[in-house]
Amino acid sequence: MEKIKNKEISNINIFDELKTEVGKNLDKKELNKKKLSILKDAIINKSDNFILKNIDFFEKNKLFQEKQLKKWEILFDEWRVDTNLYIIKSGRLSVQKYTDTKKTNSKELAILQTWDFFGEWNFKNDLAKKTKIVALENSNVLSIEWQKDLKNFIRENPEIWTELLFHIIDKTNNRLNETNAQIAINYEIDTTIRELKEINQNSLINLIDKIKSLINADYVVFIEKHNIVKNYFTIKYDSRIIWKFLNIWIESENGIFNLANLYKTANIDEKDEITINKINIWWDDLWFLIIWREFRTFSNNEKIISKSIANSLSWIIKQINLNKEEKEIENLKKAKMEY
Repeated sequence: MEKIKNKEISNINIFDELKTEVGKNLDKKELNKKKLSILKDAIINKSDNFILKNIDFFEKNKLFQEKQLKKWEILFDEWRVDTNLYIIKSGRLSVQKYTDTKKTNSKELAILQTWDFFGEWNFKNDLAKKTKIVALENSNVLSIEWQKDLKNFIRENPEIWTELLFHIIDKTNNRLNETNAQIAINYEIDTTIRELKEINQNSLINLIDKIKSLINADYVVFIEKHNIVKNYFTIKYDSRIIWKFLNIWIESENGIFNLANLYKTANIDEKDEITINKINIWWDDLWFLIIWREFRTFSNNEKIISKSIANSLSWIIKQINLNKEEKEIENLKKAKMEY
């Protein structure tokens, strides 16, 4: 369910609606069902999402089929032919593409939420899929076969089909714009990396500041796990402190990064919007790029962009560490020769 601001439902008081229902003999389960029903109706009335407003209609329509997906279950794989239009009734799905020919690794391109749709490119064609869809949690999807059942649906429901088509066109345009934004930002980061004259801590700072600007963030914090002291992390860079690599220690709980300790140590408002990106090098999750906004939320597309950018940072960090190792080996050789 999409996040809804309090101010957007400020005129909805569930308990006022239930005052006449509350009594000594009222079953708690029934009371909770009534609360959820009223809340659902309030959300639908406030939303401009066409699918949300008509989800009950699609669910009851005999031409739509419902399928339950378990967490990590693949709905369809890359290169498989699937001619369905899908609507997510509940849950979240990941759109992924393989990054190698053996299909052992894949990259997440997008996250689809409850009341999203996908499969619109199957309209009047049966091309093989260029991505795979994986359930991120237990999910339910509704589907209708484009070339078979859709014709009957259009004939029986011309008005709702027209509205659904306009909704699909509008959302598809938005997705194309988001994809273009991903390509543009990733290209700019990759170009910046290629043009680096030196790879060191200063170039890492430059790159982090570039990321802050591209993602339109208020500030960025770069953290790494302490390489000697167990259960400690260190803040290495905070964009609010200009041009200075830091070494501020943060205690963790059994090696698990603790946000509460970070907020306290780095003087961060817990109400700020954040996106946390792990930076993986080989099998290690030792670095974190945390991006903050003080008054604005991150869209799903922006979170995906920040994750992709963090992956680009991993190459820089790996090169810095390799340079350090080479210098240490060279120093050992010199010391041995002098000895």
